[in-house]
Amino acid sequence: MAKKSAAAAQRDAEQERGAGDNVLGPAGQEQLRALQDRVMNLLDDRDDVNADISEVYAEAREGGFDVKTLRKAIAKRRAINKDPAAARAAEELLDLYFDALSGAPAFEPLNPGLAEQRKEQDEFEASEAELAAQRGRPQPEDVI
Repeated sequence: MAKKSAAAAQRDAEQERGAGDNVLGPAGQEQLRALQDRVMNLLDDRDDVNADISEVYAEAREGGFDVKTLRKAIAKRRAINKDPAAARAAEELLDLYFDALSGAPAFEPLNPGLAEQRKEQDEFEASEAELAAQRGRPQPEDVI
């Protein structure tokens, strides 16, 4: 006996189940067409919006802006607007990974004096902690 092709086996299975007939009926067919039309209209709208967005980025490029950076700024702003806590956590995780991989902070501060102020603050806090330890006072991390 010859082997059936996959298509022939599928046809036979559909006939046994009765799936070869149109099981949707006129109302089901009309609903399916309506859903298809709605999706196609939305896809057309999306294409139009995407074209508009491309035009705005082209305008930005013509104005001398770096579009790649603008896209990143917009994506970051959208993430912050959507879920500020998740955006902050993602940024902190990115900084952590960057620091771990490079051995240095991700960015130098824009204000060079700020780094010095932070260093002085850290030194002051360390000396205060040392003095408190010598006097037998509990450290903030011990109080928790």
